[in-house]
Amino acid sequence: MTNPAVEDPAAGFTATLDGRRVYCATSGRGEEAFLLVPGYAADHTGWMLTRPALAAKGRVFAPDLPGGLLSSRDVGTGDVAFFAGIVRALIDHAGLERVHLVGHSLGAAISVAVATAVPERVSRLTLVAPAGIDPWIDMAFIAGFPLIGDEAAARPLMEKLVANPRMISPEMLRLVAAYATTPGVRSALETVAAANFPGTQAYLYKDRLGDLGMPVRVIWGAEDAIVHPVAEGFPDGVAVHVVPKAGHLVHLEQAPAVNRLILA
Repeated sequence: MTNPAVEDPAAGFTATLDGRRVYCATSGRGEEAFLLVPGYAADHTGWMLTRPALAAKGRVFAPDLPGGLLSSRDVGTGDVAFFAGIVRALIDHAGLERVHLVGHSLGAAISVAVATAVPERVSRLTLVAPAGIDPWIDMAFIAGFPLIGDEAAARPLMEKLVANPRMISPEMLRLVAAYATTPGVRSALETVAAANFPGTQAYLYKDRLGDLGMPVRVIWGAEDAIVHPVAEGFPDGVAVHVVPKAGHLVHLEQAPAVNRLILA
């Protein structure tokens, strides 16, 4: 199936998927397709340093999942299975036979769920700072994000995401505060947090990665304070990379290195 909305490489589109409005930014041309799955409280803008590198190699799709910036605030059950259903519907809607899934944080867990359900539709799997590997997660960050009321409240939480706090600009804080205080966002994020992080991580899959039947790559920031970087104990064949001088937003802090790994 061809979706006319994705034929313009500079355009994005909005689709109704499982009854919810979902925005997807698009770019690039070529045979290979990349689908970038954002994490908790994130959206397509988080891939701003990733998309140009991938667009030089193929078509790039970067959705705002429900609860995200330009999509519906209705997050349903808010769990990994719900969001995996949205991603699968997006793959169908965009007419993608096979896609390289690149997921960040909770988006990595969602990507694994998609690859588990429809492995024939996933060519490769790249997991960036993935949730779902170790039960521990920084619950102060998870619980605190929906409560952000202004830029001052956003700063300490956003600084947890990076190794270099100077990366957190005033403009970034302004955008985060504006998003967090948008009507419906707090409720959506609290639903997602309760479903996926009830004190620890609810969806764990490390031991199953070797059974997916596709190349799998894991990329960590060495100074990730949101999840514990785990470099050992993965099934044979899973490539694991720990990138220095980077935190949870490793794809922003060390974009060239991460982009090379995605394309390797």
